[in-house]
Amino acid sequence: MCPRYMVLSRYDRHEARPCRCPAQNISVISIILLYNDVIEPPKTHNLVLLHEMCLEIDSLFIKISRACEALNRYKVQPRYPNDMDIQEQDAYKAIEYARSIRDLEAIINMNASKDTRHIEKLEKTFNYMDVEFESVRRADVIWVGCVDYAENNTGESDIGATLKRFQELVEITPIRDKINPDWSASLSINYNRDDKPCGIMFANESYSDSQDGRYDILVQPGGLWLRVKGDDKNAKALLGKDKADLYEFFGALGDAAMENGYVQNPEVNITAEYHCHAEYSTPPHNCYAYIPVLENPI
Repeated sequence: MCPRYMVLSRYDRHEARPCRCPAQNISVISIILLYNDVIEPPKTHNLVLLHEMCLEIDSLFIKISRACEALNRYKVQPRYPNDMDIQEQDAYKAIEYARSIRDLEAIINMNASKDTRHIEKLEKTFNYMDVEFESVRRADVIWVGCVDYAENNTGESDIGATLKRFQELVEITPIRDKINPDWSASLSINYNRDDKPCGIMFANESYSDSQDGRYDILVQPGGLWLRVKGDDKNAKALLGKDKADLYEFFGALGDAAMENGYVQNPEVNITAEYHCHAEYSTPPHNCYAYIPVLENPI
């Protein structure tokens, strides 16, 4: 991800340079802008200007407004000692401000409760039946949770029992190294096949497959996915219903794919219902349905 960078690690009464802190944070903020498709951030030492650009990406960057304003004055003024008297406490304060900007994980995760782009990259947005669809490029994902398969190729697994097992297990043994802690998923497995039993998995994404042995592990291959938000407005437009379960959007996703230059990927036997469970107490919560797709060569 973004490189770690140095801040002032010790204070020397004669050689302390808080100006190193803003210099390194300029690099970090520029990387954040690049990550969010601001292809060429301006070549400037003005932290305030760069911060204003970050605010256009996400209003939550206001959390580091004070740090950027404070550090900005250390970039130029310390070069002219007669204009500014830097005391020891100034150096320590600069370090604290630099650390608040350096915490990239916190900055990137600020938007985690709004969408699921922490491990995916938006490629294209289009409208189908007056509903917005998004194609996203996702990396390989390790899903950690509980899965159960049907006893034959025509039946269903015990979905209720699988969900109960998952909920009880996460209470006593939390999943390690979650990618999006506020989000969880229900994965439908093999529903596009008639030669294998169908399965359901309740899971969280994780950076690690080093988990308690009672968990099941599934690796979702990276590639292109199509997603749509599962709210009431989209249910009415796509399904003619006031409300719909998230899995009911899979058919509409397939239709939207066919009409917009995609086809469902037959090599990936997973579809996903992705929920922001952190919002369950304040409905309606954000949720998305996903299907794997390929760009249609025809």
